[in-house]
This record gives sequence, structure tokens and C-alpha cells, in this order.
Amino acid sequence: MVSTVLLITLGIIFILLIVIIFRYYAWKNGLLATLKDGIVAETKLGKIEYKLAGKGPTILVLHGGPGGYDQGFLLEYLIKQGYSILAPSRTGYLGTPFNPLSYEEQADLCVALMDSLNIEKVVVVGASAGGPVALFLANKYPERVNGLIMEAGVASEYSTEGMLDGWARLFFMRGLDDLTGWLTAVFMKISFAASFKAVLKLETLYEESELDDFVKLVSNDEVRKKWVRDLTNTTLPLSHRKKGLIHDVRLMEKIDIIPVDQISFPTLLIYSRMDNDVKWHHAEYLTENIAHAELFEVHGGHFMWVGENKDEIQKKRIEFLNNLPI
Repeated sequence: MVSTVLLITLGIIFILLIVIIFRYYAWKNGLLATLKDGIVAETKLGKIEYKLAGKGPTILVLHGGPGGYDQGFLLEYLIKQGYSILAPSRTGYLGTPFNPLSYEEQADLCVALMDSLNIEKVVVVGASAGGPVALFLANKYPERVNGLIMEAGVASEYSTEGMLDGWARLFFMRGLDDLTGWLTAVFMKISFAASFKAVLKLETLYEESELDDFVKLVSNDEVRKKWVRDLTNTTLPLSHRKKGLIHDVRLMEKIDIIPVDQISFPTLLIYSRMDNDVKWHHAEYLTENIAHAELFEVHGGHFMWVGENKDEIQKKRIEFLNNLPI
């Protein structure tokens, strides 16, 4: 009798394991299937993956970490406004081979990509860890830039303490990186509010009651929820983005300040005081040192894009772009 029960139990466990393995690989293969439209360009400075879409003035979107060219297309709504989006994968992300390039060298590679595509000038958008590349490009090649938008972009000293330690190591261990990512995605489906709140505790400076209000705002809005899930998908599978992310962490911990003395064109800065990732001093540094910078302060911390100013941020981008002489 005991042996029969044991066999049945083992059989159930085996079936569950098969189902879990099947679901995991179906999820991973499904994500990878959405990443087939990146093109790897052979530039004079090396290979770089990118996607270009739309007609009109070009917006070069430099993604955060982890990310890839797909993350740049979270701004896809701008295509309907008459702009083109050029979104590269920075070094070590997705289809761009890893080279230990500095942020300045990554900027050089982006300009080489522009040359290969016969794009003379762009509006540069630097988000989060894409900020340093955006600033180096704008400052070193001002003749190639029509305008600059920094959205929670790293610009000066940045603390990477603990980013590669403790539980974070699970996301970087071979064999566990994508499994951990899958479990995160599953948990977000099962309990969006709880999983999103856990992220907000890391990425914002809000108190408990404010966190609850933020979670409620996003949980009750399908557009905001979709954006969070879409953003999550642009960070996974981590095995295809891990080298770039680790390199970003190593580079950011060495940042003092990034030169901006050659930036004289219109610049829009979108930052939140409640950001626990890219803290407020980044906004202060840029505001004080870029002559024609406009600071647009918003709520939401490092998830300001789905905060209470979500619509204002989208409108502000369009207003800024439409006022550029392009």
C-alpha cells in the first residue's frame, strides 16, 4: 500500500516537473521569437544590433540596464507622431557582441551606426543606464544632435552597492538566470500588486502608504499594467542581456561626473525626487551645467513612466520634439 502511494506521488511530481519544464521553455522561446527583428550592422567600429522604424526625424533611444533594442520601442507611440525610432542594443545586450567598451566608446559606436545608415542628426534619449552614453554622444558630437532627452538617466556618481551580491546573484548564475526571470514573470501574472510593490520598494523612496497608493494606481489601470509587463519583457531572458548588465554595473561604479560643457542645444530632463535608483543629484548636476536644460520634475521614482504623471510625460516629450528646429 505504501509503495503504491509512493509511486503515485512520484508520478505526480514527475508530471508536474515535465509541465514546469515545458512551460519554462515555451516562455523563453516565446520571448526569443519576439527578438527576430533586430539587425546587426557592421560599422567601421564594429558590430552593433539595432532596429529602425518610422518616417521622419530620427530619435536615437539608448536603453537602460538590463535592456536591448526592444526597450527603445517602449517609445513606439512617437512613430505615430511623425518620428523615426533608432534603437540599438548596447554592448553585451542581445545581438550586439560584448566588448568592454567605455561609455564614450559606446557613444562612438552609435555614431558609427548613424554613419552606416546615412543618418546625419538625431534627437538622443538616454534612459537610466543609457544616460552616460547619451551624454557622451551629445557632448562629443554636438554637430550630430538636434536635442537631448534624459529620463532618469545616470549623469554623475552612482552607487552600485549590492547589485551583484546576495539574492541578486541568482539572476546572474548560469542556469538560474532565466529560471529566476521566468519565476518573476509568473509571480507578476499571479499577483501583480505584490510583485510590483516589491519592485517599488527597491526603486522608489516612498513610505508604505504611498507605495500602496502607487500600486493601486497601476493595478487598476490596464495600460499602466501592460507597460510594466512590457518593460519586464525587455529585461528578459537575462542570459541574452547579462554580459551587458554586468558591464554597466562595473562602468557605473567608476563614474564621477560626465562632461556636458559642449551641450548647447535644447535639453529636456525628466526626473523624480523619489527615485531610489538614479537619485535626484543626477538631475541637479545636469540642470546646473547644461545651459538650455528644462527640468520636468515628476512623481513615481524610477517607475515615473507609470506614475501619476504618465500622460504628462508623454505629452511633454511630444511638445519638446515638436518645438525643435528639425
